[in-house]
Amino acid sequence: MTVESVVQLRIHGVSGTPPEAMLRYPTELIDRVSGDSSAGTYRRRDNSATDTATDPCRNVEAYSWGALTSGKASRGLWLLFLPFILINLAHWMVPPAKAGSWTAMTATRASVRLLRLIGLTLTLTLMLASVLLAVDLVGWQCAARPHCSAGLGPLRFLVDRSVGMRLFWTSLPVAALVGLLLWFGRGNPAVGGAAVPAAAVPSDDVPLENSHVAPPAAKVPSNDVPTPPAPEVPSDAVPLEDSHFWTPDASVTRLRRCHVTVWLSGLACVVLLGARSQVDADGGRPLTYLLLLNAGIFVLAAGAVFSSYVTGRGGKGAPPKVGVILRGLQWLSVVALSVALVVVGRANVKHDVTQPISFPYLNSAIYLLLLVQVVLIALLFISTAVSRRWPAPPFATPTDASKTTVKGFRPTLWGFTSFFVASLAWLVGGGFSAGVGLFLAQFLGNPVSSTEQALCETQIVDDLVAGKTELPGVCDGLSHSKWPSPLGFEERVDATSADAALIIPPPYIWAAIAFLGLVLVLLFIVVPVVWVKILRPRTTTAVKEVPNDYNLPPAEPEKTKCRQAGARAIAKARAVASLADLLPAILAVMTGLALLAFAAVLVMFCVDGEAALQRTPPGTTVAVFLFSGIAAGLVGLAVMAYRNRKTRRTVGIIWDVVTFWPRANHPLTPPCYAERAVPELQRQLCQHMAATDEQRVIAATHSQGSIIGAATMLQLPENVRQRTALLTFGSPLRRLYARNFPAYFGLRAMTRLHTVQPRWINMWVFSDPIGGWIFNDTNRNLAVARQVVDYRIRDAETLDLGPRDQKSAICRHSGFVDRPEYQQAIRVLDQLVDPDD
Repeated sequence: MTVESVVQLRIHGVSGTPPEAMLRYPTELIDRVSGDSSAGTYRRRDNSATDTATDPCRNVEAYSWGALTSGKASRGLWLLFLPFILINLAHWMVPPAKAGSWTAMTATRASVRLLRLIGLTLTLTLMLASVLLAVDLVGWQCAARPHCSAGLGPLRFLVDRSVGMRLFWTSLPVAALVGLLLWFGRGNPAVGGAAVPAAAVPSDDVPLENSHVAPPAAKVPSNDVPTPPAPEVPSDAVPLEDSHFWTPDASVTRLRRCHVTVWLSGLACVVLLGARSQVDADGGRPLTYLLLLNAGIFVLAAGAVFSSYVTGRGGKGAPPKVGVILRGLQWLSVVALSVALVVVGRANVKHDVTQPISFPYLNSAIYLLLLVQVVLIALLFISTAVSRRWPAPPFATPTDASKTTVKGFRPTLWGFTSFFVASLAWLVGGGFSAGVGLFLAQFLGNPVSSTEQALCETQIVDDLVAGKTELPGVCDGLSHSKWPSPLGFEERVDATSADAALIIPPPYIWAAIAFLGLVLVLLFIVVPVVWVKILRPRTTTAVKEVPNDYNLPPAEPEKTKCRQAGARAIAKARAVASLADLLPAILAVMTGLALLAFAAVLVMFCVDGEAALQRTPPGTTVAVFLFSGIAAGLVGLAVMAYRNRKTRRTVGIIWDVVTFWPRANHPLTPPCYAERAVPELQRQLCQHMAATDEQRVIAATHSQGSIIGAATMLQLPENVRQRTALLTFGSPLRRLYARNFPAYFGLRAMTRLHTVQPRWINMWVFSDPIGGWIFNDTNRNLAVARQVVDYRIRDAETLDLGPRDQKSAICRHSGFVDRPEYQQAIRVLDQLVDPDD
């Protein structure tokens, strides 16, 4: 066997390490041997210049996939749609149901449906927020008032239009926004896809935007179409072993059509309902007919989202004719909305600017949507609790089953992670909508929460201009802008340029107040408790434990002092890294507090009605400015990511985790990069093995790359897997994925992975905030790691000073490749891989 038959295939993590850095070679001397600029395999042009001919690590390749999440400039703008991404992530966090339990499987199936419906309500949240911004604040309120419309810039043409035409023009960008989302949601390039038959996708749903499969050449019966496994995962299954797990599912296209249909028909219903209330009986009849038509379309599309048979990913899917029907329904919604907007534009819609009101029925629509979301969130909690009453049994590890291993694989937040992430998606979606609404209202005028407050603010301005010296009677019992005292000429001049009062939904202001409260809790309670009660004690304990890793002989005082400083640095790094395990609990606490705050506001509304929400508690001004500023900052960050590749790479680190999973609950999300990366990597390994019988590959995977590597190993053909070894380092397989996605990377899946791939070593250190052990948290012997997988190395090579009095770097998350233990592990795996087995 020659050294040339050994290939070390390096796969980077979330940092998006470029090929030249992974190969340690100049860019101009590297060739791309497969793929494209988004993802591909790179190889040194000439290895002999850098390594000896006997080095088993000599033939190095690098698989680079980072551009799949940060390559396109449009990816930066996905930061604005984080709620959609979170609700899609919640789908994959649903824990497995106990095999053979009808109750557990039914509850899990209900959770999947509820998550899909919550995803639909998030689409409606964005739609209603867009209506509030464009139709209500700009077209209905601001354009009708001269001292507000002066700040509209290029939209000042709306001032000279009729009320109906203002509604027409301001509704168009809301309708176009869903088209922009569809454009953003285009999939990854179809390069290096899986070896799936071309006829694997139903013809009625081609082309799939996220597909890496070529368009079908001919129709095939629907029951012959390969589909991913069902989302209700039993505890005895390993879905990632399914050869069709990464196959594009036509249900995603059907779900996308339903969301687009609901967006367009929902927009038509809101505009028609508001315009209908402001026209006479005869003029409102066409609006009524169109309202009924769009409402019917809305109900049909929402019903299709609820049906797992039609829009649920995986399992037995619907026949092609269902996709044709949904396509027709989508185009019907486009036509119905177009006709509705034309009719509204020509209608004689009345608007009495002397009695300021928000766009009719818009607040009612927002309240109704909030109520539906509360019910769905509550039902999700119940279904999750029912499914957790029959928890899946633990499975034995590859070695001796131990309490430590089973405990290390327990789902985070007692299996309610999906519920908390879905709740967070709802809160973030509503909070971002409220923040942007408040920011625009502040930009255009003075945000208030009721018609009475708007009348008060307007009357104050009129009275000041007229020279009156007493507070208007309409302001009795209401909060208002400060009445100037004494009243002079300067105050009267300032009143002529005062901001117009713009009415916004009261929940928006209460959302700002709740956000301010959460920030205060985080800064003055959570952070101090973590610092005093957790970080400092863990650092003290680690200081005593670190020297045990080195067993250094006594030394002179100067050297001892240096060792103590090094031990303290390592101890602090360990303590900080351990805080990563607290993040789910902190997330649950903050989300729970936000839900309690919402519940308190809901109780106030039920007791005293909307008047209770129109009160202005102390600190409202600060809360509104902070809340709207955060929302504006998020928009600014998205724009920066769009324009700057470096910023986009930083934002892309988030996407590397959340977009590993295919679209399921929400179709308007960034494309899944694993749908291309995993099949492409499989094909690359198979091509290596087909080149010669002597060929062998060591897949060296770091961080998120180890997730891609594990998913690839589970689907490799047996003859390829026997000549392949796996090295993971800085791997979040157990710490992040097994505990948060137990149905797909739980103890059962990890046990199966080690069974089919026994040539596996996992390197880890205590100072790594992301990676960790898989099965064994104590082994420090590389020879033993051949059986138990895990191999803990020291956080730093030594506590003593090295050459030139330099301290050894602490490994943390990205220092593995530079350590001698890395090369030793490669050599051990090289010995384990025997193509003659």
